[in-house]
Amino acid sequence: MATKQKYSETTNTASQIKAAVSEKRISELRLFQAFLIPGIYWLLMDKAGTDIGLAAIVTFTVIAFSLFVLILKPYKRINPNQFAVFAALIDTAVTFTWVYATGGKDSPFFALILITIMAIAFRSGKSFTLWSGITYIAIWGVLFNADEGFRNEAVHFIIDVIFILIFTLIAVVVSGEVYKQTKNILEIKNLSKGLQKNNKYLNILKNTAEAFYFSSSINEAAEKCIETICNEMQWQAGHLNYINPLNTDLISPEIWNRDALTKFPTLIKAIEDAKNKKALPIPELALDECNPVQIEINGNKDLPEADLLQSLDFKTAFAFPVCIKNEIAAVFVFYTTESLSKDDELLSLLGQVGYNFSRVVERIRAEESLKQKNEEIRVIFEKAPDAVIVMDQSGKVLKWNPKAEEIFQWKPSEAIGEYIHNLIIPEEFIESHLKALGDFHETGDSPILNRSIELLAAKKDKTEIHVETSISASVLVYGRKQFIAFIKDITDRKKAQTIEAELAAIVKNSNDAIISLTLEETVVSWNPGAEMVFGYLADEMIGKKITRLMPEASLDEEQKLIEKVKNGLRTEQFETIRKRKDGSLINVSLTVSPIKDTQGNITGSSTIARDITEKKQTEEKLVKFRQALNNSAEDIFIISRDNMRIEDVNEKAIQSTGFSREELLLMRLDEIEPFYNKEELEAKFDEISRSSSKLSVLQTAHRRKDGSDFEVEVYLTPFKYEEKNYFVASARDITERLEAEKKIRETNQFLSTVLENLPVMVFIKSAAYLKFVTLNKIFEEITGLSREGMIGKSDYDFFPKEEADFFVKKDREVLQSGKILEIPEEPIESIHKGRRWLSTIKVPIYDELEKPKYLLGISEDITEKREASNKIKNLNKELTKNLSELEHINKELESFTYSVSHDLRAPLRAINGYAQFLAEDYKSILNDDGKRMLQEVQENAIKMGKLIEDLLEFSKMGRKKVVKNEVNMKNLTEQVINELKTLHEKPVNFIVKELLPAKGDESLLKQVLFNLIGNAVKYSSKSPEPFVKIGSEKKEKAIEYYIKDNGVGFDMEYSGKLFQVFQRLHSDNEFEGTGVGLAIVKKIINRHGGKVWAESEPGKGATFYFSLPEE
Repeated sequence: MATKQKYSETTNTASQIKAAVSEKRISELRLFQAFLIPGIYWLLMDKAGTDIGLAAIVTFTVIAFSLFVLILKPYKRINPNQFAVFAALIDTAVTFTWVYATGGKDSPFFALILITIMAIAFRSGKSFTLWSGITYIAIWGVLFNADEGFRNEAVHFIIDVIFILIFTLIAVVVSGEVYKQTKNILEIKNLSKGLQKNNKYLNILKNTAEAFYFSSSINEAAEKCIETICNEMQWQAGHLNYINPLNTDLISPEIWNRDALTKFPTLIKAIEDAKNKKALPIPELALDECNPVQIEINGNKDLPEADLLQSLDFKTAFAFPVCIKNEIAAVFVFYTTESLSKDDELLSLLGQVGYNFSRVVERIRAEESLKQKNEEIRVIFEKAPDAVIVMDQSGKVLKWNPKAEEIFQWKPSEAIGEYIHNLIIPEEFIESHLKALGDFHETGDSPILNRSIELLAAKKDKTEIHVETSISASVLVYGRKQFIAFIKDITDRKKAQTIEAELAAIVKNSNDAIISLTLEETVVSWNPGAEMVFGYLADEMIGKKITRLMPEASLDEEQKLIEKVKNGLRTEQFETIRKRKDGSLINVSLTVSPIKDTQGNITGSSTIARDITEKKQTEEKLVKFRQALNNSAEDIFIISRDNMRIEDVNEKAIQSTGFSREELLLMRLDEIEPFYNKEELEAKFDEISRSSSKLSVLQTAHRRKDGSDFEVEVYLTPFKYEEKNYFVASARDITERLEAEKKIRETNQFLSTVLENLPVMVFIKSAAYLKFVTLNKIFEEITGLSREGMIGKSDYDFFPKEEADFFVKKDREVLQSGKILEIPEEPIESIHKGRRWLSTIKVPIYDELEKPKYLLGISEDITEKREASNKIKNLNKELTKNLSELEHINKELESFTYSVSHDLRAPLRAINGYAQFLAEDYKSILNDDGKRMLQEVQENAIKMGKLIEDLLEFSKMGRKKVVKNEVNMKNLTEQVINELKTLHEKPVNFIVKELLPAKGDESLLKQVLFNLIGNAVKYSSKSPEPFVKIGSEKKEKAIEYYIKDNGVGFDMEYSGKLFQVFQRLHSDNEFEGTGVGLAIVKKIINRHGGKVWAESEPGKGATFYFSLPEE
């Protein structure tokens, strides 16, 4: 800010300098014009023929006037225009004086006219009007008073003068303008040089001021300052020398302009060497003068470095100091190759730059000092061992240090901007805090300011802590009042004080014996607990030896304990036996510690003796308890309720978790229970405390050592031992049970889904009141009643009484008998569908006590089925009648077929015999047609014989008894293949896969294989490489056999004709056959209880299948 202000002041000063220079030039110009008036007047008078006397007077007047101007300098007080009129007035007065002195000779009017013209030229305003009027009045006054001759002469003269005046006026105007323009050009040139110089100086002030303002370090400001001056002044080198603050010696230049670093290394080295010799004359001159200095280098014998500088063509040097707080801190030095005359303005400018630089140094040092102080304050604030909180008047937090975050658990981002009472004031004190804050605003004072007090404060989690607080009086920061609170957490100190008081109370009120002894085993103190444990009063024991409490067998124990004390050692929980005043022996646990004085010397011992007789008895019980634990089939954990640490476990828990006993005893409950919930556990303990059973069940999970979890059901039983709270957790692995329950739920869900989507009516009624409990959507669809409207109601609420009575009667029968009841048909009136017929099954459902709880009803709507059944009955009657007739026809047909086939054999043999006779005996007399016809008779007779044989075989199949045995299908197939090989000349590749044995009639099955394999060979005979593949495959309750070929195949559209008698898919010309073989196959397979079928595609072979049931 200081630099910016100085820059503004400097700029204003420069503007004033520029204005003053301009005003001075204008004043000089006007003064020159004023002096020009008498000269012009004298010249014109001389040219007009005025005599020497008048010229002398005019000259005298001009000289006098000039002296007047030079000596008195009236132009400083008189306006230049007024001054010009004043000069004209003087000239006129002189002229009038001469006119009157000479009697009106020598053309006096000419002078008057010239004076008027000059007054007009200088535009004198009111003066012009005044003097013009006076001039003309004088002229006409003179003419009016003169004689006639004189007037005539005057008139002629005036005419001459007018012509002269015109030419004179033109000459004056032209010469005046030429002179004026020439003068202006010269003046402007001079002004321009001055302005350039001033602008250069102003640029230096302006640019250095900007550089200083925007610089963040002193070196940066110095670098910019040197570069700016060198650039503006066209100087070649410049540097800055700092002053050593310890001994005021000059320090070697640290900062040079960039050009000097590259162009003048010898200069830099020479000055560095001079510095080492402590001889830097040019900066020293500035130090001596304490002002800017200009040094001429040429011929300067006082400069040791003059020769070097001259060799580098430097002619002038400048140096100016930088003063900070009346002490010189640095010196700027510049060198130029230009020889410059002394310029006070330049030196003043450099002094101003030095002053401005000093202000920058002060600012930057102040900023650095402020930063350092701020950093110190920040470090103190951040590292303070106490909480430091800065607040405004309203209690709103402005700053919050790390210790405050550590103590109160509020992060700075949470605390800053929040009111202090919402952060650290306990709720019960907020109202009083706000009241005290209001009182402070009214009075301006508070009892807690500038003093240390102890208070209760609250953490983020509402935990209350003890703090020691000190709040400073308000301080003004940027116009705002602020308070600083220093807060120390003294909770530990308070606890220590409390513990100290509690220890004193414990000693006094403890049930344990607390005894102080000297090193000589003499009792020094004896608390009431010791009186209770050993039966001796304090007066009876103080000053006595402690050995009176020891049985004879334990006398040496105390000596050993004292020896350990003397060595500074502590004995803890040493169990032994002591003797009471009444002579009875008790078990005690001793803790013996050394007592030291303020110098650390051991002066005695402190013994805490606890009667553990009851504990010993308990331990014996615990041994038995442990045996019971280890024999338990459940996981047993004994857990401390205070810290949830596992105190003991049984073997079963070790086996279940996979941890060792040592590992478990180092663990807490949450380490083996992945879903540990402290709040839920505490709620269970509260439940136990309110319950009379003192037992609670919790379902959770335990984690094994390998990371796997298993579900457990835990029984919690709390107990107290040695004033500590424990609980026994008996855990049972319920993984299988949960899995079973899950399966039950899934089953129930599945059954619910099945029941809901069954295509029959399903309903459940309560056994007690026969009211509907649930029903499915089919029930709603058939009855037309809504599920919501029926739940909780009985049959009487929806059906006619007669129907309802029937339903209820059947329900009672089921529930009383405990048996499933089937009702084949029962009518029901449907709202939408009218009378429907149902087939119903009613089943009782029992509870865990084997008593009926529900009634399950399943009803199928058999209305359409009943109608269809009636139709079927009628059709069956007709069918039975038709079947009887068909069986009779089939028997007659079979008999007829057999008879015909048998009776046709004799005539066929006769035909065949006569044809053979004709062929043998009359062949020679038969022509070709006769031979052809005879051959056809023979061929057809053979075909007819084959057909008769097949028909006989087919008719026998219906009457032949099927004798089933285990048949080796592989052997049977090989027999068939061997027989077929003899019947066919073309070789066929037979591929026989695994053929499972079958149960059937071997002869009939051979016929099946013969027919099927024979067909495969026949229909694949035209293939280039015929093959037949035979195999089998085990199917459910059947064996499936297949015969596959690569023959001509057939269209599956005609597969239905394959197994019918006399039905063929190929002509005799293509393949021979009777059309009976496959019908025989089907009949044989049907009689075996199997099936036969075929799959094929034209040109891609065929596969015939038949299946035989397993018996």
